[in-house]
Amino acid sequence: MGAILRLLSRLSTISAASQSDAVRRRVSERVPVNVRNGEDDTDEPAARGGSATVRNIRWERGVEHDARRPRPELVVRGAGETHPGMRRTSNEDALLILGERAVYVVADGMGGHDGGEIASRLALDAIEASFSDGVALADLRDVPVEASALVQSLAAANEAIHRVASKDSRLSGMGTTIAAAQFRPDDGRLYVGHVGDSRCYRLRDGALEQITRDHTMAELGMTGRDAAHLSRAVGPRPVVEVDVAVLQPRAGDVYLLCTDGLTKMLSNEVIREVLEGEGGVNAAAAELVARANVAGGRDNVTALVVRVSGPETTKD
Repeated sequence: MGAILRLLSRLSTISAASQSDAVRRRVSERVPVNVRNGEDDTDEPAARGGSATVRNIRWERGVEHDARRPRPELVVRGAGETHPGMRRTSNEDALLILGERAVYVVADGMGGHDGGEIASRLALDAIEASFSDGVALADLRDVPVEASALVQSLAAANEAIHRVASKDSRLSGMGTTIAAAQFRPDDGRLYVGHVGDSRCYRLRDGALEQITRDHTMAELGMTGRDAAHLSRAVGPRPVVEVDVAVLQPRAGDVYLLCTDGLTKMLSNEVIREVLEGEGGVNAAAAELVARANVAGGRDNVTALVVRVSGPETTKD
């Protein structure tokens, strides 16, 4: 028993310094990324490439491709809250806010022996290191060059998790979902990258829209109890398939990145009501998590709220 406890303790800590060093060494090398835009479900193309494949990229209707177009002057503010929920003692969720780079990420880890906590932490460490180290942007076919930094950060997350898991059988198969958003003031766009069933929503003019599509077995036509199982995650395989959306943010938009612990407990109507509230992003994130817990809090729950405003608006 003592040996097992020592092992779990070691897995829970994994030496934060060595993790960070390994992550930074890897992202500084430029993690390879491939592009495959379409609905082909075969694993063949991904298996031959680097650590990420862009499976689908969606351009929002009306988003201009001309880089010379006028760019709206927007201010972005975000805040997040995470909680273990009412039935669990540990929290495998994690969130990341890189304010200066307008990057916002939530992750929901999975795996036994603390693997979920380790995977989500490794993923966010890798993403932060990727942006901090200023990795050269890849020239990805069909993907705007401005989005490649976000894609490569998810590739680095996949690489970091898979590498650690491959060295310890107790962590085999660990992984995480990711929903990530990067606002780019230089081109006036928002890039969303996601894997798994963590979601991105947008509230615009009173209407709540789900931007991402869950990567679950239900998406592949499965029904019954297994339909909710993930069809994609970051880390379990050498290659991760990422979906990308290119959006045009507007002043007044509110974006929500969240884990399924929130969406399993709250209806879209409740989410919309909270996001339309008079409080700022801190209050909205805290209220969403609190309401999920009041509703039962069956899982870890994370909400990250981002408000887009004009330069003269200061609500936060």
